[in-house]
Parts: sequence; structure tokens; C-alpha cells
Amino acid sequence: MTADGLIPVHSGKVRDLYRTADGALLMVASDRISAYDVVLDTPIPDKGRVLTALSVWWFEQLADVVPHHLISAAGPAIPPRWRGRAMLCRPLDMIPVECVGPRLPRRVRVGGLPVERSGAWARAAAGAA
Repeated sequence: MTADGLIPVHSGKVRDLYRTADGALLMVASDRISAYDVVLDTPIPDKGRVLTALSVWWFEQLADVVPHHLISAAGPAIPPRWRGRAMLCRPLDMIPVECVGPRLPRRVRVGGLPVERSGAWARAAAGAA
């Protein structure tokens, strides 16, 4: 249990999840960054605040279209150290879905130089073509 009375539930690559005394969940977005299931050493300053603000904006925009889990992103239930990067949420049953960005072409440019994809990327692209 944290000093705020929160119970740690899960720590992921970029988000941490805590349960409150009344059963709600507090989802905290960190500044950690991950790529291909690896958490990189250098965080991006305020990344968690940006992710949270984007999420809250979309939940507000879609509130009349579809129900969501967001209770609040401000207020006394959110500890001061996490304000701006945390959302108080209703617990839901998770449907495990992972989205992966669009497939890159076989040849890409990195820093202005052409780079040939190889290894698993190239095999996956060849199989998906």
C-alpha cells in the first residue's frame, strides 16, 4: 500500500495501476517510453501528462457517443504528485487487443540514408505481401 492508501495492482511499460479504497482504479501515465516491448533508459519529459490530456480530451469528445471508464482526471482522489498524469477510472473487464502501426516499406530512409529492413521485419513483410 502506498502512503496515499492506494493498493498497487499492476506496473506496465508506461502506465501504473492502483486500486483506491472504494474500488476505483487510478491509472498513472509515466514518462517511460517503450519500443518493441523494451522500456528505454531515457524518459520523455511530460509524456505522461500529454498522454493523459489526449485521453481525457477524447473521452470528453466521445461521451455522447459511447460510455467510457473515466470518472475524473482532477480532484482530491488523485494524489498531488500525479495530478495531470493520472485518471480515476471505473474497473472494467479487459479485452486484450494490441494495435501495431502500419507496415513499413522494404526500404526506408533513416536520417536521410536508405536502410534495408532485415531479419524478422523482412520475413514478416515478405509473408504478409
